[in-house]
Amino acid sequence: MNQVSLCNEFLLVVANRSFSKAAKQLNIRPSLLSKHISQLEISVNVKLLNRNLKKITLTEAGEFFFVQATQFVSTWETTINQLHSETKSPHGRLRIGIPEFLQELYQQELLSSYQYLSKY
Repeated sequence: MNQVSLCNEFLLVVANRSFSKAAKQLNIRPSLLSKHISQLEISVNVKLLNRNLKKITLTEAGEFFFVQATQFVSTWETTINQLHSETKSPHGRLRIGIPEFLQELYQQELLSSYQYLSKY
């Protein structure tokens, strides 16, 4: 599982203050979610959550990680959305080679067609 997904899951657990509620939103078993959070804690080599039967609380390191993970996930999602929007629209230089005698006849029509298409 990648780090972005693990951070997202961590944020959901903290927001819900519950593995069960977060797991339900993710459509996975609470035990699997707990395992993922344990993997995250191992990868950062710090305990992030205090778990007991009644409640989940953040450790001091978990509080710091929560703030950083929130910013990280937000930046990641913004970056991905911008990349997707840039690749959907045409961009770059358009070069058209036509014989000189046709240039006078069709140049204006070609340019207006390109300008129309570049809006989409």
